[in-house]
Amino acid sequence: MPKVSSDPDFEEIPNDVTRLLCRVCTDTSDTSDCIIKKSSKRNHKNSERHKSALRERTKNQATGPASATVTQIQVPSYANLPPAHIFGQILPQAEVKNVPEYSNDPLQDLFVDDESGTYVDRFGNSISFSAGENHALKEIEADKTLLRKIDNLAYLGTHNLFGHFDEDSVSEPDDTLESQSDTITSQIASALTALEPENDDVEEDETIYVNAESNSEWFPHVSKTMFMLDLLDNLPRLRLSDEHLKAIIWVMRECGTPNVPTFSALRKAQSDLMEKFQLQSIHHVSPMGNHFFMNHPAKLIALDWSNPLVRKHMHLYPEVAPAVSETWQAEKWLNELQLDELSPMWADWKSLSKRHRHFYIHELAQTLVGDFVVLQRWVMVNGEVHVDVFQATAVETQDHGLFITIQSSEARIPAKSLAYNFLDIHKHYKGRLGFSEYSPDRFRSMNPLRSLSDGRPMFRLRMIPWSDDVSGNVSKQYNPHTNVYLANAHLPHRLLSQEYFIRYCSTSQSASSSEQFVALCEDLYVVSLIDF
Repeated sequence: MPKVSSDPDFEEIPNDVTRLLCRVCTDTSDTSDCIIKKSSKRNHKNSERHKSALRERTKNQATGPASATVTQIQVPSYANLPPAHIFGQILPQAEVKNVPEYSNDPLQDLFVDDESGTYVDRFGNSISFSAGENHALKEIEADKTLLRKIDNLAYLGTHNLFGHFDEDSVSEPDDTLESQSDTITSQIASALTALEPENDDVEEDETIYVNAESNSEWFPHVSKTMFMLDLLDNLPRLRLSDEHLKAIIWVMRECGTPNVPTFSALRKAQSDLMEKFQLQSIHHVSPMGNHFFMNHPAKLIALDWSNPLVRKHMHLYPEVAPAVSETWQAEKWLNELQLDELSPMWADWKSLSKRHRHFYIHELAQTLVGDFVVLQRWVMVNGEVHVDVFQATAVETQDHGLFITIQSSEARIPAKSLAYNFLDIHKHYKGRLGFSEYSPDRFRSMNPLRSLSDGRPMFRLRMIPWSDDVSGNVSKQYNPHTNVYLANAHLPHRLLSQEYFIRYCSTSQSASSSEQFVALCEDLYVVSLIDF
């Protein structure tokens, strides 16, 4: 049985302490029970429907039942349907004029809840009203937010992002504040981003920042601005987050810097450069069964060769100098190394008409004065390239065309005095070349490296590998591992002392330096099989 409330017009619902059953509205309804929240009891009693139900009940009580039989019927006080034979006695007594007239006003049963202050219906359910989005109010709120962020920028003068410091706030660095600094930086970037006018309809063409011309001064970057942004993003000792770069790009644009790309264009250009250079680590398994990855040494040295700012500092040939201060000036490079261990070719790169004529060692050549020589070694003397040669005697005959006798006497002549290489001589005499029986066999034909180069310049570069055992990392936790590094031996000592010119090759926590050096030698032996 339902509990009886203090108000006879309402009954409590079993197992539900938050809602009530309105007996007046339920008795006058032909469809469903009227259940409301307890908090909306007052509003429900003031509703037009409840008042109509009260009037209907009062009118029925004043009119009375149609017969004594109907008077004796006891209808339960709760919402149980009477027996079927009762309907035959009750329904005929209903008159159409007694049906309460409901208004068509949809707002007649809405009230303000005393507790929440919101509009509710007769059942206590919250009702929200909307006449559509007010764009004017939206713009006003956006302007207020923007002005508030601009005001907040006035307090950023002491932040080191803009290069200003407050003397009172300067203190020793604390590693524990790193996360707080990142949060502040993120908030600054968000505030700066809010200053930009949003225009999603205009999409900037990012291809102009990616496709660089091969003759560009900043190739493979499209411009100096793109190069500088890429450089900032790859500084090993100053790691910048995405928020940092976005703030820098915004400042550059506000200052009128030309050719400033968008952040997405910068990332796309960096991705394309990675695909072009294909600098990927190669998996190795040492003889001891240890697994590790290694950057190919030839590709690391190619980074120096492809950089025009570094390439001009590379010395490709041994040098004769009064004092030894660089590796290429040592006696080992000048006299002890075998000829095949040095760079095999030379060309006059400053001459547009001669730069295509490549001279290789162990080949026959002719000088400007008509002398025939056999090239042996390229040497730098007083800043100019010279070549050590064997003298040769040439006699033109009807049978062989040109008969050559190579002598054992050596000489050193300037490289610019060379006029024709082996290909030019062979073409001029239509292949009719003969050598005396005293001439070494290795000087009688073309150098095999010429065929391998296929018309491209060829040089032999030397590198300095070494290993180092490292016991710490960024988190300062003990973590022992062994690294292998490379250095370009053709660069001056003043450059090799800089961290930029030290090439990281491999690292491993399990493989020793000897195991990694084995993989390094394997990569160097198969370098000719890799397409760069």
